[in-house]
Amino acid sequence: MSQEQRVCFAVMKLVGQARQYWSNTERLIALRRQEPIQILDEMRAKLNQKYLPITFQDQLDKWSRLTQRTRSAADYIEKFDEFI
Repeated sequence: MSQEQRVCFAVMKLVGQARQYWSNTERLIALRRQEPIQILDEMRAKLNQKYLPITFQDQLDKWSRLTQRTRSAADYIEKFDEFI
């Protein structure tokens, strides 16, 4: 699937307030004569800005960087559980 197709598919999956927000965002971009968002990561970032609290986003970033490396499996699982 191309990036444009991914964005279109993601837009189709939006519901309720998120769908309305995205419609308004697309309309604003068009009014400003800017390039439409055609990359899924850009769309995701825009939606995260709107709906993901900063504190949760920080936790999500830490969780995504978590690796076992030299930790024991038990330590890794314990750290993983802290994020949950």
